[in-house]
Amino acid sequence: MLTQREREARCRNYLEHLYEVFKFLVAQPTIAANCPEMLASCSGLETSLAAHKASPRSRKWELDLKPNWEIPVLPNPVHGVPVAAKLIIGGRIQVSDVPHIDQSINASILVTAVRQIRRNSNAHAEPLRPGERAIIRRFHFDYDTALTGNDRPRSHLQYGGKFLPSVVQTRSIRYSLFSGLEFPRIPFPPYDLVLTLDLFLRQFSTPLSDLIRENRWVNLVKQSERLWLRGYFEEIAVCLRQANRPVYSHLCEHVDWA
Repeated sequence: MLTQREREARCRNYLEHLYEVFKFLVAQPTIAANCPEMLASCSGLETSLAAHKASPRSRKWELDLKPNWEIPVLPNPVHGVPVAAKLIIGGRIQVSDVPHIDQSINASILVTAVRQIRRNSNAHAEPLRPGERAIIRRFHFDYDTALTGNDRPRSHLQYGGKFLPSVVQTRSIRYSLFSGLEFPRIPFPPYDLVLTLDLFLRQFSTPLSDLIRENRWVNLVKQSERLWLRGYFEEIAVCLRQANRPVYSHLCEHVDWA
């Protein structure tokens, strides 16, 4: 388990890291040209994190992606269905004085029908009227160091999950997944905002594709890996060598790592 000093150092390092991330994103002309809401969000968060950095005695800080980031996806990733698609990135990070980290990063695929879509026109499509919008996929990556129950891993991936208003702040969107289903929570490495954004930008073709090839971005991703993945996989490797308990059971005991 981590000591109090180690937990404080991790949160401080995370704050410094995120500040560098947003400083990098604000300076990207491709974001300004193609994702103006994302630029506005990043600019505000960079200013907020700079203020937190200037108050080293305060261990409490929060980050909320408002407005959510809307990133166009081209070409249309839904095969055979006439829609325009966007990748929506949202979420929040809360660090308390203890310190505890409560982090939820959301990634959704939003589509807008460009013409009538009938159920019988494509086996993989749901009926949509022209201009109607729907969330067709939603994932969130959670990490909560305050969890105490034994039914959910501290770090997990969930498909769908509770649909909070902060995920997509638009009323005229249909969410076609049943949002009240909270299980299963799948054990997953602690993906932060940087790792999640990098994953989806590598999976989808977007105007930000050149960003992930920049050396500075690669270095920021590697720093996130050092902060979150190294200790996680070391902990799992130890558990696998012991061979007397399932990894899932071990993760649900809420061990901490650094």
